[in-house]
Amino acid sequence: MRGTSLILLAALLGVAAAVPCNLKLSRGDTLFDIARANDLNVTDIVALNPEIADPENVIAGTVIRLPCEEESTGEGNIVALLRNRKDTFYLYSAIVAAGLERTLFRSRGNTLLAPNDAAFEKLLTDLNTNVTELLGDEELLQTVLSYHVITDGPLKAADFEAGTDLETLLDGKTIKVVGTNTTLEGFESVSGQTGKPVVADLTGGSNVVHIIDTVLVPVSAADETAAPSPAPTGACTYTVKQDDTLFEIAKAEGTTLEALQKLNPDVKNPDLIQPGTEIKLKEC
Repeated sequence: MRGTSLILLAALLGVAAAVPCNLKLSRGDTLFDIARANDLNVTDIVALNPEIADPENVIAGTVIRLPCEEESTGEGNIVALLRNRKDTFYLYSAIVAAGLERTLFRSRGNTLLAPNDAAFEKLLTDLNTNVTELLGDEELLQTVLSYHVITDGPLKAADFEAGTDLETLLDGKTIKVVGTNTTLEGFESVSGQTGKPVVADLTGGSNVVHIIDTVLVPVSAADETAAPSPAPTGACTYTVKQDDTLFEIAKAEGTTLEALQKLNPDVKNPDLIQPGTEIKLKEC
C-alpha cells in the first residue's frame, strides 16, 4: 500500500497530489483504499476497469485506470510520464508485465516511441488475442518494447532526418525515419510498418517521448512467411516464423493441434507464438 500511503501523507501535509491516470496496484490495496486516497468514487474506478469483479480482491502488480483530469506532457522519468497519460494505459501495463519498469525509470538520454492505446487495440485484433494473453508473454513484450527505445540520444521531432536508420535497445534492429527535409511523417520498422507521430516532444527526465499510432514489430521481411515451411522428414522440432500458428504448423506437419499442444505445454496461446521459438513435433 505504499502508493496509497504516500497520497494520504500528501493530503495530511496539505499537498495536492494529482490523481495518476494509470496506477500499479500494491500488495494489500483495495479499490476502496485507492478511491479514498484519491478522493474518488469506487463506482467510477470500476466503470473504467470492468474486468475487476471484486473491488476488495485485486491482484498486486495489476495496472488499473483512474479518472484523472489532466494528461502530463513532462515528468521526471519515462515511467512517471506514462502513468500520467490517458493514452498509454496498455503501454504502461506492458512495461510492468515485461519487468522493464526499473529499466525505463533509470533511462537517461534516450528516445521512446510510445504506442498509444489505439495502437495496442489494433495489435490485439491483428493477433486475434486479448490483453491477458499478450501481457502474459513476458519474452515477447521485452523484445517488442525494447525495439521502441531509440538509443541515439534524446531526439525531438525537429532532430530526425528522413532516411536515417536509428539504433534501438534491441540489438541489431533499427528503425528508419520517414519524411521530408521539413516534415516528420513517421518511423518505419524492419517489417515495413510505419508508426505515425500523434503527440511529439514529451519529456521524461532527460528522455524524449513521442506518442505513435502503431506497435512496431522487429521482424524483417526475410523472416516473414505466409505459412510454415515443412520441417525435414523425421525432424523432431520446428522453429517458429513470423505469423505462424500452432494450427498451421500441425497442418503442415500432418499432425493435429491437440498433439502439438500436448508436446508443447509452454505454448499458452496457439495463435500467438514468438518467432524463433522451438516447437517440438514429436518425441525423439
